[in-house]
Amino acid sequence: MRSQRRIVWAGIGIVAGAAALLWWLSTQGVSPEQRVADAEAPPPPVVEVVVEERLLEDRVVFRGSVVAVDQVEVGPPEVPEGRLVLVDLPLAVGEAVRSGAVIAVVSDRPVIAVDMPVPFYRTLLPGVEGPDVARFQTALTDLGYPIEVNGRFGPETQTATASLYDDRGFQATTTGDDLSEALRAAELAVRAARSVVADLSSVGGTALRHAREDLQAAEDARDRAAARIGVIVPLGEVVGLPGLPGTISAVHARVGETVNGNIVSLTTSELVVRAAVDTLTGSLLRPGVLAYAGPNAEWKLEVVANTARDDQGRVIVTLVPATTIPAEMIGVDLRIEGVVAATETPVLAVPVTSIRSGPNGPFVRVVGNDGIVTNVEVVTGASIGGWVEIVDAAQPLTPGTVVRAG
Repeated sequence: MRSQRRIVWAGIGIVAGAAALLWWLSTQGVSPEQRVADAEAPPPPVVEVVVEERLLEDRVVFRGSVVAVDQVEVGPPEVPEGRLVLVDLPLAVGEAVRSGAVIAVVSDRPVIAVDMPVPFYRTLLPGVEGPDVARFQTALTDLGYPIEVNGRFGPETQTATASLYDDRGFQATTTGDDLSEALRAAELAVRAARSVVADLSSVGGTALRHAREDLQAAEDARDRAAARIGVIVPLGEVVGLPGLPGTISAVHARVGETVNGNIVSLTTSELVVRAAVDTLTGSLLRPGVLAYAGPNAEWKLEVVANTARDDQGRVIVTLVPATTIPAEMIGVDLRIEGVVAATETPVLAVPVTSIRSGPNGPFVRVVGNDGIVTNVEVVTGASIGGWVEIVDAAQPLTPGTVVRAG
């Protein structure tokens, strides 16, 4: 048994030795150069491209958002009692707001927009006077209610105001019962004073003179009470907005819910795009640079300012749209591509990897129809976006000419 095991192990040793000998013999026929070549990486593949006629552009990508330069917040009107509940919102984001339009209905009271250079700052009561009344009278006249612009909220202006409300399906607010009761009391006092004067007319003297004075005082009090009776404009029911027509840019409340703040935002100016970028990008985005934004880069923009900085030191770039941007895009984050370099017209060009340097200057390796490669000296121009303009060449180059790259 032991002798058989020795034979097996001897056989294994003979086989292993023979394999090692064969490997050693195989290496003796390979030169050191061949072994180095075998260890090197394979040569790079041959890359061929074609000469193109194209517009060369270099773009930087950054983020920005649409903002309104002039934006006004519109809140609810004054309601004497009860909750402020949004009943109706006739206009949606992006819709135009013209003078005389109803922006919202809160607790069944309207919010009516009128074109005024300065907004209202008080409730207009019968008989009040001031520049704010004159501005409102001008707005009413522009809306087709011609009245005298005298700065007094008198009967004529109150009638026009009532028509403004009525034409929009609402009843104008009027003074309350307390003032009406005061007027009735004043009228009774006038009648009593007149009766006294009549009784003393046959007597004359000092008593009649005092009775007539009392009558005049009663009539003056009645007139004052009458002047306080009529249509009023509660603060917030008619909203003075400059520069109408405008656009609803945001909605902050929902129909059926209590209004806790502003109802809508409204812009009366053109929209712009603003972006905060690093210093290098900001230096490239100079005024006049064109850019493109939107879901399919369909909005064309132009840089108009790049000097302001935010509190983090970033450059604030402002761009104005050459095409209309929907108002509902206000505040939306946008991907923007700025064209920081470009040729004015399409030029003959090759990828920058096609340009080689030689003793006489740059050249390209042209591949002929027969596959023969020829070095052709060229004069280069603009290098933009990974492409190099070919201004001139030692032999004609045309779009479609094949050249080696890399």
